[in-house]
Amino acid sequence: MYKIIPHAYDTEFPWNTTISERIEKLLKGKKQGKRNAVYLYELADTSTFRYRVYNVCQALDLSIEWNGVYFFASEMKYLIEYIDIIDVLVIARFRWTQELSSLISKFKSYGIPVGFESDDMIFDNSEVGLIMNTLSVEESSERYDYWFSYLGRMERTLQECDFGITTNDYLSKIMSEKTGKEAYVIKNFMNRLQLEVSDDYYEQKKRQASSEKFVIGYFSGTPSHINDFRVVAPELINVLEQCPNAILRIVGFLTLPKGFEEYVEKGRVEQLQLVNFVDLQQLIAEVDVNIAPLMINRFTNCKSELKYFEAAAVGTITCATPTFTFNQSIKNGVDGYLLNQGEWSGKLLEIYNDKNKNNMEIIKNAKQKSIDNYAFYNMVGDTNAVFDKVSR
Repeated sequence: MYKIIPHAYDTEFPWNTTISERIEKLLKGKKQGKRNAVYLYELADTSTFRYRVYNVCQALDLSIEWNGVYFFASEMKYLIEYIDIIDVLVIARFRWTQELSSLISKFKSYGIPVGFESDDMIFDNSEVGLIMNTLSVEESSERYDYWFSYLGRMERTLQECDFGITTNDYLSKIMSEKTGKEAYVIKNFMNRLQLEVSDDYYEQKKRQASSEKFVIGYFSGTPSHINDFRVVAPELINVLEQCPNAILRIVGFLTLPKGFEEYVEKGRVEQLQLVNFVDLQQLIAEVDVNIAPLMINRFTNCKSELKYFEAAAVGTITCATPTFTFNQSIKNGVDGYLLNQGEWSGKLLEIYNDKNKNNMEIIKNAKQKSIDNYAFYNMVGDTNAVFDKVSR
């Protein structure tokens, strides 16, 4: 475990700007000769909105070709008012409404391309059973009504759009097959504040050695990951049994399966509440290893690699299930570890005992990859390229 001094920051909601400020940014972009890519999202949040909308717009701030601005459901009237200076409209994970449909039709009548953005496979009603099972959703009429409605409305929005944008090739292929339209990839990546605090924590870790406590971090976020946690639970218990100094840190809402009671009583399982995305980087930096177990199926293969690069940025080793995206992002044994069931306890014990003498090299490689592949300022070219294609 590492002792990390918190990094000072002004706000955990850097995207909280006024409608006047965002309209001014739209006008400024046009004056500068840039093309305006406008995102429409229902209501700002710290997960999908941050990664798929705010971060992309921040990357485009460094572009000489494109300008990114976001608006919300309650602000649709402004999109009509300023339609003449908008070049592309991207509707991000937005449930269909009649008002939204009318907006899409209006933009199409002006010849402006309209896209649908999603970071999950949440636009196909035929996948309801798989999704509910993966997320451990209780089966009931109310739950079925919710999920069929949610996916159905997302699907309707997608079908009315001209193209799609997703986080990885696996998900983009599914989206294209669903619609017969092109679906492009803009990877998840880190914003300026996230990188700033992460760099600070990485440097702090470089100046110290881990304490006697060996902390395994599981940053679940929501209780829907219980089935993912079960993938590794027996092997975590084995590590706790064999390593008296090992502690399991869980951040988020998770009901532990049977077998952990003894370790909870002994204080060897920490269960911490959800924190904002800035403070999360500190909690990840404090642990010795980050675990990202997942069931492997069509839904989880669509997930992005953010749990890897968030840890890599602060100098924490990641052990992950070899889903499609983790396979694409992690080079096993070089900048992280890819583990199947039956391999987790052995690898965690190896890291604990530092027998491979390779941990520092892996941390260094992963940190460099987090900058090269997932820093907002290195994603400008890829983002420009997508908007160039959809605007032709």
